[in-house]
Amino acid sequence: MRFIAILLIATLAACTSEEETQPQQNGTKYEATVILDGVTNRVEGTLYEDDYWDFHNLISTNIPMVFTSLGSTNLAIIDSNNANLIEGYPLSLSLHFNSNDIGETPVSISMRPYGSDFYADKYPALADVSTKAYLVADTSIDWASYESIKPYTPSLKLGTTMTLTDSGTNVMIQDGETLSNTINGIDTATGRAVKVKLGESQKGFMKKTKLFFVEEHLIINGKDVIKWSQPIDVEFSFKAIRRFF
Repeated sequence: MRFIAILLIATLAACTSEEETQPQQNGTKYEATVILDGVTNRVEGTLYEDDYWDFHNLISTNIPMVFTSLGSTNLAIIDSNNANLIEGYPLSLSLHFNSNDIGETPVSISMRPYGSDFYADKYPALADVSTKAYLVADTSIDWASYESIKPYTPSLKLGTTMTLTDSGTNVMIQDGETLSNTINGIDTATGRAVKVKLGESQKGFMKKTKLFFVEEHLIINGKDVIKWSQPIDVEFSFKAIRRFF
């Protein structure tokens, strides 16, 4: 019995030593919740530094991301089979705003069903990729104003605002590497893997707001007429990963 006890203690000590020598991956938690007419669509999880460079995988696995140079935060649910999908259906909600404005700030919001029959059937006009898909609070705007809305540009004309609580921090390069020669996480000049340190997530939300989209644009008696959708109750919150660009 004494021999068995000694052997057990030695085994546990060896396992503990092995665990202590395992490199610890650092990660940043992310989450996105989009509620449309009372239906909750939610993802949450952790992105680890070693996975940062797999750009396609980040897009396809529902990770909310900040594209710094575009002033855009994308809340997309694409993979309905991924374990980070807590509930809901595929959709893409793109938010364009000044990420330096902490507090309430104007935001342009565009939405696509992203292959979801649920939302494509519910909002067919948004499924038509040949048309703009902006959600607006102010339906008094005219067609010329709506048409002038540009991607990646927050617009006061939309009448929509959200609250940014944390602008987050950028990913940092480690070990003196640079981005100038980096392709898919490899420095082409040295052949070395470029290590990154993930920053804090960008955080924000929008309280429940009635928003509208253009169902149809008509010309009646030579004048532009907008047929607006029925109101959608929209609310969202997010913790999004900031990218370099």
